[in-house]
Amino acid sequence: MDFGLASVDNRRIVRVAGLVASRAVAGDDRGIGACDPKYDAQGIPAPAQVTLAHQQEDLYDGVLRSVCAAYVHCRWDGDASDDLQLHVADLSTFDYGHPAVSARAKTAAIEWPASFDFTDTSAPVSKARRSGRRVTLSASDAQGVAGIEYRRKAGGAWTRYTKPLLLKRGARLSWRAVDVNGNVEAAHGLTG
Repeated sequence: MDFGLASVDNRRIVRVAGLVASRAVAGDDRGIGACDPKYDAQGIPAPAQVTLAHQQEDLYDGVLRSVCAAYVHCRWDGDASDDLQLHVADLSTFDYGHPAVSARAKTAAIEWPASFDFTDTSAPVSKARRSGRRVTLSASDAQGVAGIEYRRKAGGAWTRYTKPLLLKRGARLSWRAVDVNGNVEAAHGLTG
């Protein structure tokens, strides 16, 4: 089983066996899910079930990867738990389809280090460099920068910064950096 974790705007998305959410994304209606494992008489998952679970985990990991690439405030575990080895003894004896306390402890030991460092309270520092109308943004942070976001209208939506911007005469540009632990600096502004 594989338990993954992503955080979008400080809300956690927890994946149990990667089956439920990836099945919804793929439109799979075969009724196979984390709460309905297919085991043989010895309690071993059927090969087709194992293959399907791995395919669905890969699909789900791809969704997490692409979602987190689009949002500065998202932190994905980067497949930290792909090598997590769980055994039948790690399943709940109530239904053998959910993780027991031992499985949750193993998962936490792998996932917690891949999560936010909640002791880091320092925001990143960003700056703008102007060359004519072209504005290049950069940022630094001791723990790492997740990205920079900008907006051109006060109160408008923030957009992930990916390349230098052109600033028209009289136009306003606001930006801020976000570090890998979710700390956001106060917004800066520049007028063209």
